Amino acid sequence: MDRIRVAYTASAAMPESVIAIWQIWGLDLRECYGLTETTGAPIAHFNQPFPRPGFIGRIFPDPHFQVKIAEDGEMLLRAPLLFDGYWRNSTETEAVFQDDWFCTGDLVERAPNGDIRLIGRKKDVIITRGGKTINPQPIETRLRESSLINEAIVVGDARKYLTVLIEPNTPADGQSAEAVAELLRAEVARVNADLSRVEQLKDFRVLPRSLQVEHGERTANGKIKRNAVVRSFAALIDEMYGANDDAGIANHLRSKSN
Repeated sequence: MDRIRVAYTASAAMPESVIAIWQIWGLDLRECYGLTETTGAPIAHFNQPFPRPGFIGRIFPDPHFQVKIAEDGEMLLRAPLLFDGYWRNSTETEAVFQDDWFCTGDLVERAPNGDIRLIGRKKDVIITRGGKTINPQPIETRLRESSLINEAIVVGDARKYLTVLIEPNTPADGQSAEAVAELLRAEVARVNADLSRVEQLKDFRVLPRSLQVEHGERTANGKIKRNAVVRSFAALIDEMYGANDDAGIANHLRSKSN
């Protein structure tokens, strides 16, 4: 490790504090973006040493690579190595192309200097009962910065407010469940302090078990399947909302695929 000068990270968004501390230690840690469908990384910090944390980079410096941001914030791509389609699935293939632009399903923002920030997955966007649109992934990333939290899943689609399910790291020996809950409550308060009122988490519940591939809550490579988690722990989620909060509204208004 002491010989590494430049390293790249991708897949899920890296907490900004983690990137910052590695940069402070002298490692030029950079984020990049790529999908199986793009056959590589069309976006990265290619020639930007010690980039500002929180951005996945800029588009590859070649005119054959193009990025367009749709009105709803979704990133669309054109690239030389872009895939032709999904194996024996023409319906899914048609769904991810607009003309010859590939719809990534990722929401982004582009800074004036060209840096691109990854906001979250389009299908994971939460619309509260009051009509507020919220991207849960930045909130979840902030929660996972805590050494106490392994996973955090923000919920609140068609609800009055946001809450969160927490999968804690294994508590230290001798700590009671009540003590762990108080520590987690402090972490939720820490994150809430930097959020707008509509984004703040009003309550949380600790998951009774870890999220598992066998239950359909994780993909084979460990990514969270949000809708499956919501289904698995529906009763736990309902505890965080009042009796008058009709959970059926969420299922009636919107039905999202995994």
